[in-house]
Amino acid sequence: MEKFKVLYKIMKALIFILALGIVSCSSPKSTNKDFNSFYEEHESDEGVISIGIPMFLAKMFIDNDVDEQTQEVIDKLDKIKLFVCEESNINYAKIINDYLPESIYSDLLEINENNEKISFKIRKPEEEKITEVILTVVSSNSFVAVAFNGSFTLEDAKKFAKAVKTNEIKNVY
Repeated sequence: MEKFKVLYKIMKALIFILALGIVSCSSPKSTNKDFNSFYEEHESDEGVISIGIPMFLAKMFIDNDVDEQTQEVIDKLDKIKLFVCEESNINYAKIINDYLPESIYSDLLEINENNEKISFKIRKPEEEKITEVILTVVSSNSFVAVAFNGSFTLEDAKKFAKAVKTNEIKNVY
């Protein structure tokens, strides 16, 4: 009789673990959203131009006359992903906000100038290193998002964001 009680408890625990596994596997994908998810889900949408560029290729197109601080940050980048859409009925600015949750991304800088909204977000650092900076530019008829991937510090990201020439800086991290 004692064996059946032990066997019953084991079966009950296995059923609970199985039910927990089914629930966790069927949870919505929205919890795993980030820029890469946005990019992969929308890169083939009509009117979208998307390009992933490794830095060894991108460096061939970067001017040699950039200042020393900007060059230091560029040297720490591994890849750039570019997402561009003009004249679309899809509001990518609203959609991307769902993919950049505050639990993962922090605002670094926001600029409002000439009916354009420019924002920099950073992926919250793990062990003092930032691995991703997202730049978005939203205007009345276009949307641009650029992901800069690499390994750099918050100070590096601030230098990069401040390299943007503008008159109206709203918020610096």
